[in-house]
Amino acid sequence: MQQLGALAPTRRVHTAAYPQQ
Repeated sequence: MQQLGALAPTRRVHTAAYPQQ
């Protein structure tokens, strides 16, 4: 899942789906 955070510049949106970070 961390890969998505690095690849996607929109961490805010992914943060909602992936609250790992």
